[in-house]
Amino acid sequence: MACFPSPETQFLLPRLILNIADSDAKLIAAYRQRRRQHGQAYFRDRHPCLSFAKQNLTCAPPQFDQSQGETGDGVLQHPPNFMKHWLRHFMRVQIMSGIVTVLLIALWPVSSHGISLLFDRHTAQEAAARAARRNPDRRAPFPATIRGPQSAMKTAVLPAKALIQAPLISQLPALYNGCEVTSLAMLLQFEHINVTNLTLAKQINRDPTPLVTSADGDIISWGNPNTGFVGSISGREPGYGVYHGPIAALLNRYLPGQALDLTGSSLATILATVASGRPVIVWTTINFQPVSDWITWQSPTGPVRATMTEHAVLLVGYDNTDVYVNDPLTGELNQVSQSAFRTSWIDLGRQAVTVAPQPQTAN
Repeated sequence: MACFPSPETQFLLPRLILNIADSDAKLIAAYRQRRRQHGQAYFRDRHPCLSFAKQNLTCAPPQFDQSQGETGDGVLQHPPNFMKHWLRHFMRVQIMSGIVTVLLIALWPVSSHGISLLFDRHTAQEAAARAARRNPDRRAPFPATIRGPQSAMKTAVLPAKALIQAPLISQLPALYNGCEVTSLAMLLQFEHINVTNLTLAKQINRDPTPLVTSADGDIISWGNPNTGFVGSISGREPGYGVYHGPIAALLNRYLPGQALDLTGSSLATILATVASGRPVIVWTTINFQPVSDWITWQSPTGPVRATMTEHAVLLVGYDNTDVYVNDPLTGELNQVSQSAFRTSWIDLGRQAVTVAPQPQTAN
């Protein structure tokens, strides 16, 4: 959730800035008033080093008090009042600037992606953070295989932009970890299949392997998201998620033979699919940033390399610089940098699932 300043503090910063500006204005006005009242002699008497060419004045060296010892580290007998005045003003401005900077950092609104920083996966994510530091392995977690026909997409010219109006559904509060089935619900409703994400949550394949952690809380073993949903989808217990295979299988239950698994495809292929009028479920991260917390645990089918920032969204549009996704975490259409999205999508194995194009029937 975003954090905003309270009504009592949201006008504090403008008041501080105006106070500083008002202080500067008063000091300048006082300077000019004294200059008009006393003439240049007023300032010449207080600043011995000011030289006025018309009067042939010279700068007299300041006199030091040598009572501090034989080293000559004395002090001025008559420090310039003007310099002391401006030094105090300078220090006051610096202190006020520091206060303004601290308040800006503390009270400035968090961006729309700030919710992702607060969105954890219970004790499993805490275990993941510790385990990530012990698993620097950076190998790709998914095979780069293409599972759908693409010949027609490769030869097509990609339009400059595209945007599909697809239903928006939020996974919260009922499905804390249910971004994948919620994205599938949006895709199916776009295809005029009246099904909710709650129904899909009950139907998705599960991997019932229990979570086992070490004494330090690191994940030792758990399920495989390529087999079925791992952990709790509601969030009442630690949960992770599910990958493209089980999602494509569930899509086929509602549209037999029409699920198209594009996992391993290029981004150009995915965007061409969107340009053709078909939204695509894609796997990325909750903040659309590169993965930095890879962890590995054992499952009944082998080791699983995962990240607790795993997320799935429905890709519905793009332009020259950004992509547009129906994000189940916020329940909104979000605009994301195309370069940032591409990096996080590749990190999650280029996973993508959509509905296959249907042949046109002759009238």
